[in-house]
Amino acid sequence: MTETTYQAPRSNIAMILSFVLAVVAMLGTVSVISKSYNELSQEAETKLPVPKPPTKTGEKPVETENEVSVGSAITHSTTKPVFWFSLLQTVVLTGLGVVLLVRSSSKSSDFASQQQEEKLWTKLSFFLIISLLGFFLVVCLAIPYTWIYSSELMSRVGWTNWRPWLIVGAYVLGLGAMFCSLLAIKSEERNSAGLRRWIYGYNAFLGALLFLAILGVVNAWFALYGPEPSDWTQTNIYSLSPATKKLVKSLEKPVHAYVLMEEGYLLNDVQNTLNNCKKLNTQLEVTEIPLVQKNVKEIDALLKKYEVLRDATGLALGVLLVQDPNSEKSLSTFVKQDDLEEVTGDPRMGGGQRYYKGETAIYSALREFRQEKKKVTVYFTQDSGELSIDEAAARGQRNTQTSRSIVNVKRRLEKAGYVVKPLSLSEQDLNNKDAIKVPDDALIVIVADPLRMTPEKASVLDAYLKRPKKDGVEPGKLIGFFDPHFGSDNKVMLTGLESIFGTYGVQIGQDVIYSLINNDRSRDPTLTVATTIPELGFDAEIIESLTGLINNASSRIEFRECRTVKSIPANVGYDVKGLLYADSPLVIRVPSGQRRVTWTESINQPKPSEYVQELIKTGELFKKDIPQTPPCLAVTVRNKEKLSQPQNPMMPPPPGKLGEPRMVVFGDATLITDTEGELGSNLLLTCLAWIRGKPELDSGDVQPKERKAYSLKMSSETLSRIRWLPPLWLLLAVIALGVGVGILRRK
Repeated sequence: MTETTYQAPRSNIAMILSFVLAVVAMLGTVSVISKSYNELSQEAETKLPVPKPPTKTGEKPVETENEVSVGSAITHSTTKPVFWFSLLQTVVLTGLGVVLLVRSSSKSSDFASQQQEEKLWTKLSFFLIISLLGFFLVVCLAIPYTWIYSSELMSRVGWTNWRPWLIVGAYVLGLGAMFCSLLAIKSEERNSAGLRRWIYGYNAFLGALLFLAILGVVNAWFALYGPEPSDWTQTNIYSLSPATKKLVKSLEKPVHAYVLMEEGYLLNDVQNTLNNCKKLNTQLEVTEIPLVQKNVKEIDALLKKYEVLRDATGLALGVLLVQDPNSEKSLSTFVKQDDLEEVTGDPRMGGGQRYYKGETAIYSALREFRQEKKKVTVYFTQDSGELSIDEAAARGQRNTQTSRSIVNVKRRLEKAGYVVKPLSLSEQDLNNKDAIKVPDDALIVIVADPLRMTPEKASVLDAYLKRPKKDGVEPGKLIGFFDPHFGSDNKVMLTGLESIFGTYGVQIGQDVIYSLINNDRSRDPTLTVATTIPELGFDAEIIESLTGLINNASSRIEFRECRTVKSIPANVGYDVKGLLYADSPLVIRVPSGQRRVTWTESINQPKPSEYVQELIKTGELFKKDIPQTPPCLAVTVRNKEKLSQPQNPMMPPPPGKLGEPRMVVFGDATLITDTEGELGSNLLLTCLAWIRGKPELDSGDVQPKERKAYSLKMSSETLSRIRWLPPLWLLLAVIALGVGVGILRRK
């Protein structure tokens, strides 16, 4: 009798599933190619026909239509991650199905062995199908789209769209599928040593992927919600300046930035700057439009809509910033790519330098948006011996120590977007012979240390400060700087504006502030250290900027020969706050208690240092009336707003709104002269921003940052060793470790 063997059925379910999924993936591949073909066809229809050159002399060129081939469609499809996902799935699943189809069962007569073999192949098939599907989902879809939409993933605003959530879903589904596939063959690890090795290796690989995914989630969370990343570069090229941060945070209308630039490090720097801005304000959106053929129509439409001029090559490379793009009154600014960087010398030869100007350009554009692209006119009075803004006169001055020029301040204001004009209070209006007034376009008038202000000129300023707001004409606002000047009687002279300032609750002292900083008796005691003292009251909108200005200064802020400026106690019409105070760390004990050594003198002392030394020597200093509160150097003035009545009579009235800023008065003018550097300019810009009601515009500009790059200088032999020795040693270490583990296991 012949013995018959039982042939167990093949893994038909896994085979059929492989072919079905392969067909679905193939249809997806064909769909991607078809879509690319349609896109190329639409682009070809918008292009002009390409003339075919004549083949014979005298023959006219023939215009041929732009044809789209299947090959060009396939080439275009290779740029899409979905194409590779579907193509690889098609190849792998088809191969698996073919293997299962041609596979033959073992000839063993043992029914249990054949059944166990079929069961193992079925598990392996489902393991491969699910694990490869998850792997390709992560590698071909999730990771490429993470790179493509990195700007949205690293922005809080980007998470309001659906794309970041789909990318996260791809990661979760892919890694989850790989983990679940491991469960299909986990039970077979004890039956086969070879299979056990594959399971352990796969488990290690999957564990590494999951660990990297956890690190990615943690890094993304810290990037979005964690503390600001540290920038350890010398020029802080990867972080924003305080002025840019303040300006971006103040944006009230949506701003859209379109990046139209070539690939390179400059594009990376611009993207970094814009992404840092996006993290500060949800009103800012950034869209990078790659310079590829499929985006030509979109780029042309943008350039045409916002009237961007092209260069000689027909291109327009740079950053297009648009405020309120969905409005009919949208504002736009185009920053050329050449204006984002400045190169001096030849960096390739080691002697050149690169300066990144992207943040500077973006800050300037956003500042123009905050100002609605309107020029603000600032007038300096010039016909009463004031500090001069005349550049021709400044060039003619030889003695810089006694210079009364403020040309540097004028240039800094113009750089910050202001229009600076001189104002003569004694000139008549050409249209009205009887009228002498400040022009209507004057937003702010600056009076910088007048020497001979007549009552007639003072009345013009008084009328300007009292003018009402109507028909686009702003009410009068003033910034004053007043040095103490001595008359023939050695007393401090009046400024001629005391009556006007008294109306607004400001008293300009007829005195000079003296202070002692240390025991150095040779130091000029008329040098006064300026500081803010919040305990004495302050204007909240300006104190932050002013404190930052003082703290960021390279040295102590000292004013020379200051006079006191303080509020009048009887004033009830205006809100006057102290801005700067005289500071002295030296404390002495006087009959009225401990006092900081600051006081005022009303009589001219030709030699201040010798005068103070004599006071200390004779003990008269301790008899001085040293005030308990440090002398005030500058004040701010606002209109007082009426308090609203509480709904409940038993409750205190709610806090009223801050009144409109009207003026800032300083008891010193030397600080803004050309001999004092940029401190006076920065201080004036801070005051101008406050008095305009836009404190975010307190900084005049953002300086370009030098982009330093380290050049590795070594021989080709050393470079080759650095490149090849580490991987070689790593490979040898892995082999040695494997051999050692194998020997120990055999023992």
